[in-house]
Amino acid sequence: MPINISGKNIIVTGGNNGLGKAIAQEFAKNGANVLITYHSDKESANETVEELKKYNIKTMAIQVDLTSPVSRDYLVEESYRFFQGSVDIVVNNAGTLTRQPILQLSPQEIENVFALNFFAPFYLTQAFGKRMVVQQQSLMASGETELKDYCIINISSISRKVVVPGLAHYEASKAALSQFTKSAAVDKDFCKNNIRVNDIAPGLVPTNLNASLWKNNSLFWKGLVKSIPLNRPGKPQEIAAAVLSVATNPWMTGSTITIDGGRAHNWFGSEINNSSGPDNLEPDLPSSKL
Repeated sequence: MPINISGKNIIVTGGNNGLGKAIAQEFAKNGANVLITYHSDKESANETVEELKKYNIKTMAIQVDLTSPVSRDYLVEESYRFFQGSVDIVVNNAGTLTRQPILQLSPQEIENVFALNFFAPFYLTQAFGKRMVVQQQSLMASGETELKDYCIINISSISRKVVVPGLAHYEASKAALSQFTKSAAVDKDFCKNNIRVNDIAPGLVPTNLNASLWKNNSLFWKGLVKSIPLNRPGKPQEIAAAVLSVATNPWMTGSTITIDGGRAHNWFGSEINNSSGPDNLEPDLPSSKL
């Protein structure tokens, strides 16, 4: 199926680095206009916008705190102002991760992870969904006979089903997000207005989000990589390609797309792998900015 996304208006939260940046670049190089959000690293956001401009698209970065209702409302309003009343695709990518044994987790740490990983995409799906309904109904009222395709993509994780010690709160937040995605996909308001909702579940991909795990080539990171049947971590561009595919498939909704080098199916962890994998398991990536 040919990719036709030129001129579409896209929102990518956390689009200034890591997976979000790769996703923004994938859309931009295919002709889509892209608005990215960032939390605090203005320098990386500006750098990303300058890179996206090379594709001759409309782009900008907005600083927001996605855990704040006021900030989320600001994002929605600014998005529709910037794109002159039309948003086609929203990618809820921004997230956070900490590693801590369950008995040492504080209520605040649990709440912080859920606030960004689950509640923020939940509320943004709701907010942008309402606007997309208005867009669709306005088009129908103007005489359009075919429903326009709208799409919301949530970035979950294989952690929604694959357990790693110390990540209980993160895993629970991603499992909740994936299940919410399915509920939204079959919601009558989303369905009758042709608003598709899917989630992408990446495996182990080195980014600034999990830098504490892979920096210094830690034994923990090596163990995680050895549990991947394809014997290497993923690349942000590989996840971005899947996001683009989901965004452009008009009959896909309620789906979870897992991209993890086979890790989710490797029940025996590193034991199933032999020693034929790479000796140097550090990610081949430039240093990430937080």
